Amino acid sequence: MKNSFKPIKKVLIAGRGSVGITEGLILNDALNEDRTNDDQSAKVNFAFVADPERINRYRNEPLIVDGKPVFFPYVSKEEEFGKADLILIASKYGALPMVMEEIAPFVDKNTILMSAINGIVSEDDLRRRFPENVVLRTIAQKMDSVYSGNQMNHTQTGELVFGADDPSQHEAQEKVRELFERCHLPYVLSEDILYDQWNKLMLNCAINEICAAYDAGYGDVMNQPELFELFMKSMEEVRQTAIAAGIDLKAEELGKWVDAIKKLAYDALPSMAQDVRAGRVSELSLFAGTIVPLAHEHGIDVPVLEDLYARILAIDEKNQNM
Repeated sequence: MKNSFKPIKKVLIAGRGSVGITEGLILNDALNEDRTNDDQSAKVNFAFVADPERINRYRNEPLIVDGKPVFFPYVSKEEEFGKADLILIASKYGALPMVMEEIAPFVDKNTILMSAINGIVSEDDLRRRFPENVVLRTIAQKMDSVYSGNQMNHTQTGELVFGADDPSQHEAQEKVRELFERCHLPYVLSEDILYDQWNKLMLNCAINEICAAYDAGYGDVMNQPELFELFMKSMEEVRQTAIAAGIDLKAEELGKWVDAIKKLAYDALPSMAQDVRAGRVSELSLFAGTIVPLAHEHGIDVPVLEDLYARILAIDEKNQNM
């Protein structure tokens, strides 16, 4: 049966990390204009979905964003919200199996799903779990938020890049674009989302892994010659792997990412470095863990990525044993 998409009015986010909070601030203001902070029971058009235990913790430990308390609505049951028109998944990849079950009660065949999870594989997982639904490939980029405990600080809102990878998704894509325009949520409508996802993966394999492996911030990578050299070499290794896999990533993309990273706060950290500092297991499998085996399959040498993989794997193993 064909999907039928109406204007998007009810939106959920799964995953209250840096990306979820950043987009949640915009959507909460736009879609829940009449809700007061102390009215936790009011019917809302935007909320975070989570299990009851986490919701209780969130409500008992108010979120502080840039020094100010923020009160989001939270739901765990369909009767608290109804079916969602759009669900943005902004969790860690390791939590995706749990998240898919948490969002399932809010999904009908016309619910549009978007995944802001790093890498290029989460959309495939969602499509297997929800085969009737449109899953739009999505990238969260150009954000510099640092999130620890119940506090987040950021200077750049960044943007969501999204697009259809099949003509059957164009109607859903347009409904999301209309929502983002209405809510003034920064976005880029991609003309080639697979290319753009690989381009972002190229950056992530470099900046995330170098910052995590060397306990460095964005500014350190841009200003320390040895780290900057690793940054450029690791991106080039991903680019060559992408070309071998049929994605013609252009060399000019490297310079664009240098310009983008230079605009971020000097001491800010990408998500993997934040995970490592907090003692959490990283998303290594989404970055070098994806690219290194693919490079070997195509006969591409990737010594920098192999070294970064080994360094971060050792850190992950140490954190797991603590």
